[in-house]
Amino acid sequence: MESSSLFPTPALAGMIFAFAIFLYCFATQLKRTEKKRGSIDGHKEASLPEASGKWPLIGHLHLLRGPVPPHIVLANMADKYGPIFTVKMGIHRALIVSNWQIAKQCLTVNDSFCNSTQVY
Repeated sequence: MESSSLFPTPALAGMIFAFAIFLYCFATQLKRTEKKRGSIDGHKEASLPEASGKWPLIGHLHLLRGPVPPHIVLANMADKYGPIFTVKMGIHRALIVSNWQIAKQCLTVNDSFCNSTQVY
């Protein structure tokens, strides 16, 4: 005797319902995190230009391979986006600085990690 029903079993229906609730909670938390990430202490962060042409998951890594060396590709991006910009290396954001004055300022004056920690 074969029982074919158009409705799923109660256990399967419960799992589908729990999964839908989980997705709703995850999406809500993700939206909250995105809102918080944009501001610190009520002030908006200064946003740096981000290079275009990134792919999902791999970011701009596909631009750094090929016949043109990576330093030439980054120099061309600096000509287009300015002396300081960001690229995505996989899922991580990387800061590209191509001006020695800005690099000096980043590594000495505004380096909060080195200024706040003591070296023993």
